[in-house]
Amino acid sequence: MFDTTFVLWVQSWSSPPVTLAMNAVSTAASFPGCLAIAACYAFWTRLRPGMAVLLVVVLGAVLSDFTKTAFRTLRPYQADARVHVLGWFLPGSEDAASTSRGAATFGFPSGHVEGVTALALTLWWIHRRRTMFVVGVGWVVLTAASRLYLGRHYIGDVVGGCVLGLVSVPVAWALWQLDALIQRRASGWTRLSLWITVCLLFVLVIVNAHISPLEAGRLCGLAVAAALIIQWRRLDNPDGVAKRAARVLVALIAVGTGVVCLPSSAALGPADRLGGFALTALLNAAVLLLPVLLAPVSRRRGPFRSPIAPWDRRRHHQS
Repeated sequence: MFDTTFVLWVQSWSSPPVTLAMNAVSTAASFPGCLAIAACYAFWTRLRPGMAVLLVVVLGAVLSDFTKTAFRTLRPYQADARVHVLGWFLPGSEDAASTSRGAATFGFPSGHVEGVTALALTLWWIHRRRTMFVVGVGWVVLTAASRLYLGRHYIGDVVGGCVLGLVSVPVAWALWQLDALIQRRASGWTRLSLWITVCLLFVLVIVNAHISPLEAGRLCGLAVAAALIIQWRRLDNPDGVAKRAARVLVALIAVGTGVVCLPSSAALGPADRLGGFALTALLNAAVLLLPVLLAPVSRRRGPFRSPIAPWDRRRHHQS
């Protein structure tokens, strides 16, 4: 499971076209890639389930980073000089926007596989479609293969990432009662639990030097944004292709700004922890808040209709 033999065998089949394709797959499965996909889903289809997807993706990334820091295992290219780094990022610089306390240099578990697993499982959990399940499994397998091919992980790393992704979805569902949010029931506990999460993260960053301010800021920012949107009752997407496209564009710009502007946690000193926490929280909150505020729901219903979600189908047929 943690031997380079299989990684070396996979890399023996390397070629420039395959390397390019595997790099593309790996980049799409990174945290910014999963966040961008979740944001597109939220603002193009329905915001209620989209908020759930975003929260699961960020919680999974935080759990992955904490696990990396706890185990501190080497990557294949660090343990065996025969393993080549085929990625287009230099070793140690990959996913610089999501690095916290150097955790991206550690191997177990694979954050890419964890993120894709959590995202795919959440989308299937919401829609319960067989096609979506098959596509999700294929996406996870392809991502795992890309991480092995690029020399970034062992088999044990990708298996651990898959298991952590499977665990993060029910944890998020139980922690924030996301069913109530999606099914339009009373969301008081969801809002309260989100504010409790924000307060706990803020306290942990202050009292515990081992908690990454950037990872805590990610989750805190999205939790604040989700709580405010629930409080303001702006949980619907506007009709009309133009407004939906505008929301998606603003969300993608916010994700890209976070990738560019977030500092590396290795550059954060003890005095900069709260500043890094606040900046990360602000940039991640913008992914949810800016599209909602800049493209509000119109009172006039246009010709565009989003797909009927499974939890709305029975009500739709009854009406």
